[in-house]
Amino acid sequence: MATTKVTANVLADNSVTQAKLADDAVGADELAANAVVNASIASGAAIDMDKLDGDSLANAITDFAQDDLVILSDTSDSGNLVKMTTSNFEDAIFGNISGDVTLAAGGAATAAAAQTNITSVLNTSLILGRDGDNQIKFGTDNQIIFEVDGGDNVIFKTSGEIEASSLDISGDVDIDGTLEADAITINGTTLAETISDTVGAMVGSNTETGIAVSYDDSDNTLDFVIGAGVIVNSMLADDAVGADELAANAVVTASIADDQVTQAKMANDAVGADELAANAVVTASIVDDNVTQAKIADDAVGADQLAASAVVEASMVDDAVTAAKLASNAVVTASIVDDNITHAKLEPRYTTLVAKGTGTDQTLDFATATTFTATMNGDATFTITNPKQGQVVDLIVAGNHALTLAMSGATFNKIGTVNYDGSTTNLIQIVVADDASSEIFYYSVAPIASDTTP
Repeated sequence: MATTKVTANVLADNSVTQAKLADDAVGADELAANAVVNASIASGAAIDMDKLDGDSLANAITDFAQDDLVILSDTSDSGNLVKMTTSNFEDAIFGNISGDVTLAAGGAATAAAAQTNITSVLNTSLILGRDGDNQIKFGTDNQIIFEVDGGDNVIFKTSGEIEASSLDISGDVDIDGTLEADAITINGTTLAETISDTVGAMVGSNTETGIAVSYDDSDNTLDFVIGAGVIVNSMLADDAVGADELAANAVVTASIADDQVTQAKMANDAVGADELAANAVVTASIVDDNVTQAKIADDAVGADQLAASAVVEASMVDDAVTAAKLASNAVVTASIVDDNITHAKLEPRYTTLVAKGTGTDQTLDFATATTFTATMNGDATFTITNPKQGQVVDLIVAGNHALTLAMSGATFNKIGTVNYDGSTTNLIQIVVADDASSEIFYYSVAPIASDTTP
């Protein structure tokens, strides 16, 4: 058979066995996709790194430990595999790091000196700072955040907005474009108030035109006032001032020529009280019987205008005589209806009980009560004030202590032989015999016991 005469169409299926293949006869072109499986690779065969299945290899690799060998691909040597031990691993990895940089466990790097050759640091969550409370953060929401003392003090946003609780800018500020702000203050004063004050100061100092301008800071308004003498007669045309141009009360006495106000010029009812001179209306001017009650002013009729005995009972309004209208000693016994002085009409000195409470020295004001109660918590002095002759005052007192009645210059006379009993409550009844400058008192002492039989 001639060479190259056997073609694929004359070969039976599965007729070409391994023995029929010459060495190196099967190349890359003869291998179908995925034809070389794990069973086709001889044990111990040298395989380039790019021939390895990464997923399968990863499942078979254990964690790197001290003194283990590391197999690497040497790209400078046609991809051949190389080995590395822990003795030269550090030099190989960090051999190109220069400067004072420390790498700690976990990957934290510390540079002891300033780094001057860094041109770019890119990270969506990059943080630069001195500590956890003072740092610059590059947020994932495209914000640059300046954090000082644990707070996000200044935030730069992609919208161009600067968010800060308080932003103090020293120096000149140049804004090209529109400035929008909810509120602008200048040295603590709102912008509107500053403008109003500036305009007010400008116009308020104007004195050149004869028009004075005053600025009201309370409501930010300007008041324009034409100065006296600014508008002179020469500025007015003949007959320019008519009734409409005259202000109310503009025509004064000096403006009217003598004898020019005739009866015809006076309106009905034009002459009122203000137009009448003092004493102008005399008796002859009044028509008989024409001074009515309505024409008499309040309080016009005084004592001099009333005839003797002119005010009778019928002339007085009910309840018109008040206490202020009564003279001293005006109400005598005959003026009082029998049985009409009630208990409520009496002074407190005849009706009231005053509880003095607990103490030592006490004041008994006889003008305020007819009965006093007290409890001594020590030796006590009861000083009497404002007594009235004939007044009888009761002092109900308890406490096992010495008791003394006192009033400067007064005489106290005890009635009977019963003494104060500190073991119970006592009634001391005091009679004012004389309320002159040297007062005289009589008193009796009676211990009190609960008993319904006199």
